[in-house]
Amino acid sequence: MSRRPASTAQTALDFDGWPRIERQDLDAHSDWLAELADASGLEAVRFLVSRWGEMTFTVPKKEQARMSEWLEDVAANHSRGLVRTIIRLRGGESVYIPAPGTLHEAAVKRDVRRLYNGRNASDLAQRFRMSRRWVRDVALAKS
Repeated sequence: MSRRPASTAQTALDFDGWPRIERQDLDAHSDWLAELADASGLEAVRFLVSRWGEMTFTVPKKEQARMSEWLEDVAANHSRGLVRTIIRLRGGESVYIPAPGTLHEAAVKRDVRRLYNGRNASDLAQRFRMSRRWVRDVALAKS
C-alpha cells in the first residue's frame, strides 16, 4: 500500500503522516520486531522501520568494536542499549525490517475498523484515499 491518508483527524500520526504503528500491528508482520517492541519499546521499532525498512541484515552473535553500518547507525542515533537488545534477541541470524508501508497498512485497517459506523464509508474512503468498497471490506472483515 503506497497511498497516504488524506486527512489525519481522529488518528494518531507517526513520523511520516501515516497512522501510528502500534504493538498489535507488528504481530501479523514481524515476530522479531514484536519481541523488540516488548523489550525496548515501540519507539525503538518505529526508529528501525523509518531508517532501515525493507532491508535484511545479519545480526552478529556478540557486540563487536566495529559493527555493521546499520548497527552503528542504531547506536549513534538511538542507543547502544538497543543494539545490545537486537544482538541478544537475534544474534547470529538474518533479520528483515519490513517497509514502513507494510506496517502502516495494518494501522490504517485498524483505524478504519475503529472509525467505521456503517454510514461513513465515503468519508473514510476519502480520508484514507481508498475505495468505498475497500473501506467496507476492511471494516466488515472478521479478524
